[in-house]
Amino acid sequence: MNMLFVFFRITAFFMAANVFFPSGTPKIFKVCFSLLISAMLGVNIEIGITAGTTYELVVFAILETVNGLVLGYIVNLCFYSLKMAGNLIDYQIGLSMSSTYDPNTNANATIMENFMYFIGLVVFFGLNAHHVLISSILNSFEIIPIGYSIIDNNFGYILKVFIEYFIIGIKIASPIVLILIVTDLLTGIISRSISGLNVMIIGMPLKMLVGLIFIIAALPFTINEIQEIFKGLGNVLDGSLTLNLQLLTSYWM
Repeated sequence: MNMLFVFFRITAFFMAANVFFPSGTPKIFKVCFSLLISAMLGVNIEIGITAGTTYELVVFAILETVNGLVLGYIVNLCFYSLKMAGNLIDYQIGLSMSSTYDPNTNANATIMENFMYFIGLVVFFGLNAHHVLISSILNSFEIIPIGYSIIDNNFGYILKVFIEYFIIGIKIASPIVLILIVTDLLTGIISRSISGLNVMIIGMPLKMLVGLIFIIAALPFTINEIQEIFKGLGNVLDGSLTLNLQLLTSYWM
């Protein structure tokens, strides 16, 4: 029965973290993979709480599902920050209208948004960050025992993580956005100086050209920033799992 609670948390985590199973992955494969990981991790997990009544079983199952979803959401925040950076760049460069359907998020995504997302995927698996995530899931059962909720004492920290990744997305996009704003200003000054110049014809291609040049030039620095995001993901998950176990024990006793 305790293995079932492990299965609920791990399954919810893999369902929430789209990086492991993109849209279109067969559901039976997801379930079988979750069962395999649950069996591999379950032998190393000591569970001190046993549920007796049907009500306790349902409560523990819901808590473990919520814990897995929150952990998966934290992982997704890394990729959402990259997609947000790409969206900001596309909005400023003039490519925001050229969007395509993204089956992973069931929403439209711009060109740079997809570009940043796929760079993040390459860096993620290149750094073996998926090994860090599986290790963090194993550690989560020690820090958040089965039957306890991650949200009770960590809502403020989860909100802080959300804000931090939002700031990271802005930091990645800000150099390109600032350069494009300066390009707009220079184009406006030139149009004032040369009365016969058509800004609408020259301005948009110029912004795209300047934007693409600086995106390529800034790509090594962007990849380094993405690497730092994924290297710190394990610490973020560990920090988000910091609980006062004494208070939790007194609550359940």
